[in-house]
Amino acid sequence: MIIKIPKGHYQYVQMLIEAEIYPDEKTALSRVFERGLEEGEFDAIYAGDPDMDLELLKGPQINLEVPDSPEYQKRVEFISKGFRVPISKAKSIIFLLGLFDHYLSLKNSHLYITNRNFRKRVDEMPSDPWYDDKELEEFEEEEFE
Repeated sequence: MIIKIPKGHYQYVQMLIEAEIYPDEKTALSRVFERGLEEGEFDAIYAGDPDMDLELLKGPQINLEVPDSPEYQKRVEFISKGFRVPISKAKSIIFLLGLFDHYLSLKNSHLYITNRNFRKRVDEMPSDPWYDDKELEEFEEEEFE
């Protein structure tokens, strides 16, 4: 299955491999897409809109190839209908939802802790602001226990 994403977001796929979250690009692409399917289905059912700024879809595009399955097709069609967007756009949204959901995995990686440049790139990654707020709340709770 071919998915188009903005070229600038591809660095986050590479970072997942660099941080040893996934062993290779094929695995990273599959797992990111699978996570995006879960996020997309949830958003389509409960919100009717993706939980991300659609401006993140803009910019010069690159093609990524994700292994295809009949199950994926059904799920993509469901999300496409739920978001009221064409299938090609739904696939892009799904992938980015899954990719940006890896923010905490990258932030909790050893590389994030030890490499200032990597930390800066992760901190610039689009993510749900709730992640940082939740992390701050948990830190504050630990401080006062």
